[in-house]
This record gives sequence, C-alpha cells and structure tokens, in this order.
Amino acid sequence: MPQRPALPSQDEMTIFLVVLLLVAAGAAWHYFGKRKRSAPTSRQPALRLRGDGTYNSAVVGVARFRAALEDVCGSDQRDDKVVEALLVPEHDAARDRKSVRVEVEGNTVGYLPANLAEAYRKRLLESGYPEARSVCNAKISIRLHSVGGDSDFTVRLDLPQKGSTGK
Repeated sequence: MPQRPALPSQDEMTIFLVVLLLVAAGAAWHYFGKRKRSAPTSRQPALRLRGDGTYNSAVVGVARFRAALEDVCGSDQRDDKVVEALLVPEHDAARDRKSVRVEVEGNTVGYLPANLAEAYRKRLLESGYPEARSVCNAKISIRLHSVGGDSDFTVRLDLPQKGSTGK
C-alpha cells in the first residue's frame, strides 16, 4: 500500500504564508508605487505671460533633462524650436521649496534660476494668485558638437521685463 505524503507542519505553513504575504506586498508596492502619477491641478487660473520676443531668461538644470528635451525636439535638431512653457511653483522640492519648474509638452526641462523664481513668486503673491501656473513662450536651442556627435540644449524664456505688466 503506497504511503501518503506527510502534511506540512504548522510552522512550515506559517513560514509559507509570511513569504506569500511579503511577495504580494512587494508586488503591490511595485505596481501602485511606480505608476506615473499625474500632477495635481491647481484651482487657480493659468496666467499668460507675454515677453518682448528677446528670450532673455535662461532656464537652469537643462542638462539633467536631456532625454525630455530630445523627446520635445524630435529628430529635427538643427534649428531652434519655439514652444510654450508652463511655469509651475513647487512646494515639496527636496532642495528648494521656492523653486519654479519649467515644463514643455508635459516634460520637465529645467527650473527658473533662484533669483528669477523668487521674483516670479513675489509677483504671483502680489497679484493674488500665489499658486497660479503661467504659460510663456520658450526657445529651445541645440548646439551640435562636431566631435562625437553629442549636443547641448539651452532653454530660454520670453518673460516680461521688470515694470512690464506681461499682458
């Protein structure tokens, strides 16, 4: 007569259930924690900023967002590209709670320099819309290097000059 296989002990079942729960928790964290979250929308209006066409304001940190700039520019990397940029005040930035993020086509491409971000936030506060997002024109320039075929990006904003209403 064949022997029946031994049933797992209580300790073995407990260990199996703990491992199963840990695997399930890890899978849930991976699925729900890694999904791309949409940015919260501001209840304040988006303001349109109109400059004089000089694109005097440089965006900083663009080297970190090279992949996003390549996506925005596509395969045409010979000419400057004029696009609309969204200026988004940040409050939860790890390094600077007064930073202003610059987005193009939903991609972060850099930040306003600290002095410009401070002046921009002050102007929003004075206007009564401290959390408002703003839209302005931006120019993305690409400098191709002859050696290695690499390229550098610069992003410049067409913002109103001091004393201008920006309308």
